[in-house]
Amino acid sequence: METKPINEAIKEFKLNEAKPLDGYNDWLVLSKEADKISTEKSDILNKIAGNNKTSAGLTPDDIKNSKEFKKAKAEYEASAKVVRELNKSADKKWLRQKSIDRRKDWGK
Repeated sequence: METKPINEAIKEFKLNEAKPLDGYNDWLVLSKEADKISTEKSDILNKIAGNNKTSAGLTPDDIKNSKEFKKAKAEYEASAKVVRELNKSADKKWLRQKSIDRRKDWGK
């Protein structure tokens, strides 16, 4: 499978309902790429928030209202939405197989 930007790959995946991806391996590649992007966006968001927390452990309003934080949060939410869409469109067998594979790798 050739490499494409993740958003294009997701659109193609949804549009090809009559001709879905070749199977589990293609979905897994897209899923891992989407997870990686979502994790990167989450790390950026957490870096902006930093250790500046209120006594309740929340991000202060002055940080939340900054343009940088709002942009990072919007990018994270968009990437998380892609991950959710991919998981919704996956066959249950694929999700089970991913879980089994993850358990095999756990603890190594």
